[in-house]
Amino acid sequence: MDPRNPYTSLWLGELALAAQEFEVAQSHLQRALKLNPEQREAHAALAQVAKILGETEAATEHAHAARKRTKYAQMRDPLWWDVLKLGVTAQRYAERGNRYLQQGDFKRAVSELEIAVSGLNKDAHLWLNYGIALLLNTQYSEAIAVLENTLSIIRDPENAPRNPTEITDLKAQSHYNLGLAYYHEDKIEKAITAYQTAIQLEPNFADAYGGLGVIHWRTGDLDAAIRHCQKAIKIAPENIEFHQNLTQIYWQKGMHDRAAIGYRIILELNPSDENALHHLGIILLSKQEYAEAVSCFQKVLQRNPDNALTHGALGTAYYKLGEKGPAIREFQEVLRLDPQNPNAREMLKRLGR
Repeated sequence: MDPRNPYTSLWLGELALAAQEFEVAQSHLQRALKLNPEQREAHAALAQVAKILGETEAATEHAHAARKRTKYAQMRDPLWWDVLKLGVTAQRYAERGNRYLQQGDFKRAVSELEIAVSGLNKDAHLWLNYGIALLLNTQYSEAIAVLENTLSIIRDPENAPRNPTEITDLKAQSHYNLGLAYYHEDKIEKAITAYQTAIQLEPNFADAYGGLGVIHWRTGDLDAAIRHCQKAIKIAPENIEFHQNLTQIYWQKGMHDRAAIGYRIILELNPSDENALHHLGIILLSKQEYAEAVSCFQKVLQRNPDNALTHGALGTAYYKLGEKGPAIREFQEVLRLDPQNPNAREMLKRLGR
């Protein structure tokens, strides 16, 4: 009924582990992580399986990953969604709003949650989700007000959740999203303070480190930006956005050897990333590794045949390899796409065309 549900694979894996069917358990748990890479329970179970199977290194990696907070996703239930659409209580507005938030329909999420908080005005989770919906709907000043109110609710001992871990998580998420909202409002100092508070509450908050990295990048403190991006990657090495930001900073600083490593990591995570392919090709071109540069540029053009910049770079690589015919064709393509391009005209003149 729902092949993308990570929980069924997790639970099948846990059952197989309990039955000592270790290879079966490993298969189910690996599928669970493919569907939800940050599912702590699956990492914990896989650590046990790997240890039993003698895979010591994998066991250690999964044990470390199991220490991080799980990112939960609500199970899809189309029949219950039909029921929810009919409800008019504050709880039903809250459930519909949260569902729209998960679906990426932020405008509807805001509309539903705005009504829900009027009936459940002391629910910190609901106010946090309302603030996030406003933030994602680009209503930044409204998001700030709602998230600050969320923190007020959490601080009130009569309304705060009883679980200390839950309280810490709510505070950390509220400060992180406040940081995002402040950043978009150009309130940079407040954004930095909010991110730092989130990290104090949750030292392994990768997104908060990533946010600090972006702020320092934007404000020109590239060394600080690199440190924070590296910290984010250490915590969440599979997050491609962190790698993209760090690699662009390396490129901007002229640290091309490090940038090349970064682009290769990005391509491991997403082999079709055109920006990474193009820039890696440029670096290889500068290092006189022309054949590999040609391969990078060709992959870009397979996906985007009208990229004039890449046609020009490929033409230069062919020129350096002494392949006159292919070089001429690429520079002619540049002129087809950009008839006034002076570099292509100069190269064709040099090539006798």
